[in-house]
Formats: sequence, structure tokens, C-alpha cells
Amino acid sequence: MANQKISALSSGNPAASSDELVIARSGANYKVTAASLAALRLPAGSTTQVQYNLAGALAGSDNMTFSGSTLTLGVAGTAGGALALKGSTSGTATLQTAAAAGAVTVTLPAVTDTLAVLGANTFTGAQTLSDVNIVLGTTTGTKIGTATTQKLAFYNSTPVIQQATTGTAATGFTAGGPANGVHADSTFTGGSGTKAYTISDIVLALKNLGLLATS
Repeated sequence: MANQKISALSSGNPAASSDELVIARSGANYKVTAASLAALRLPAGSTTQVQYNLAGALAGSDNMTFSGSTLTLGVAGTAGGALALKGSTSGTATLQTAAAAGAVTVTLPAVTDTLAVLGANTFTGAQTLSDVNIVLGTTTGTKIGTATTQKLAFYNSTPVIQQATTGTAATGFTAGGPANGVHADSTFTGGSGTKAYTISDIVLALKNLGLLATS
């Protein structure tokens, strides 16, 4: 609703025994009644819309609504929600939803707690952890890779799937001492399962993962 102008109020002198405020302007009297005050108090915009100053007039925004407990930025199918946080000296950090935001809830941690994100998330860009420790749970545990076909590597090596190569030739094998019954084609299960590996299999897998240098 636009601002109420004095000229839009009823003019004339107050009636006898009436509760009216009279404003004198340009030689004419204007009466402010209970009804006109109610009109002045009408909120701008539709229900739940947050009101703001728009060029000196009170306005409501359909892109910013408040239900009484939740402040919503954006309208589905129209505009995505965004929150811009200005730096005290320069710069802006913007929290922006994806076009298909889903129903992800980000819970801010307590002072000594950690940030909890409820729901599955996919990160397509590089994530940088600078001088921090990764603390894992002690109940169920944490998997790095949930399928053997998912690729993994360390120290800037090319990611590979779970290594299962057997029978790797003993290229570059050098005997390290007197014969002790272990040969280049000797295999080991490590006491786990039935798949057996040669020492060359193990060295190749460690190099492929980047845990051993190739040169």
C-alpha cells in the first residue's frame, strides 16, 4: 500500500464530541480518524511477506517470507534463494541454493561440536582441507569408496579402482640374501580370504594408488 497523503484524509472541522485529530494544511483542515489510522497501519504485500523500504515506500517481497519460525528466501519455480554476507572491509560471501535444492538441512554446530549436514551431498569441485585432522566415528566406521569400481588415488596419482591383479611378473626383482624359500612367484593370502598375491602384485598396487613412488 502506498503512503497515505494528508490530502486523502477527510477534510473539514471535527464534529462535536468526536475523537478526531485535525491537521491544518494550506488553509484547510484535515481530520485523522480511527478509520484513517487503521488504513495507515495496513501492511504492504501479501500475508507472510517481509516488508522493506522501497524508495521511501513500504513494500512486501514475495521472494522473502516469514512464517513465524522460518525465514524463506526465494520462490520455487521463480527465483532461487540467496543470502549475501558482506565482509567488514570488502568482499561478499553468498550462500546460494542449487536450482533443484532438494530438502537438505544444514545444522550449525555448538561451540565444541562439528558441522552436521543431513542428507547426501555431491561435491564436483576441489575441496581443500588446510592443516586439519579428519576425525572419524568409532561406532559404524567410515568407508572411503563404497564400491570396488570407484576410483581412488593418493599424492596426485591417477585414480584407479580396487586393485585385484594377480600373477604380476617379477620385473626388476633382485634377490636380497641367501635362499630362504621365498621366490619371485611366491604368493601370499595374508591369512585373509583365498586370493593370493605375489610381492610384485602388492608393490604394483601400492604404486598405482600412489602410496609408493614409481620413480
